[in-house]
Amino acid sequence: MTPQMIVEAIITGLGLEFKKEVKFHPVRKFRFDYQIMSKIEPGLLLALEIDGGNWTSGRHTTGQGFEKDHEKFNLALLCGWKVLRYTASQVRTNPAMIDNDIRLIAGK
Repeated sequence: MTPQMIVEAIITGLGLEFKKEVKFHPVRKFRFDYQIMSKIEPGLLLALEIDGGNWTSGRHTTGQGFEKDHEKFNLALLCGWKVLRYTASQVRTNPAMIDNDIRLIAGK
């Protein structure tokens, strides 16, 4: 299974809904991999990001990519978002951690 398939199975297994590639700012083009919606907490602004390439010099590990990530996540925080970030390896090896983190934030 791909990391995306694992994350989607976790979210739906918790009875939550999600949207993919969500633009979260009216001006900037930044997007989240997933927005997670909760019927228990309708106003919840929860995003989940899967960072790939951390062991292969991917975009998130370059100087420019690292700085853009900081800009993106600081802006998200200022806009009221809670963002869970995981590497693809973490998704594959520890899905229970992701399940637990989502439960804690989404009230499941």
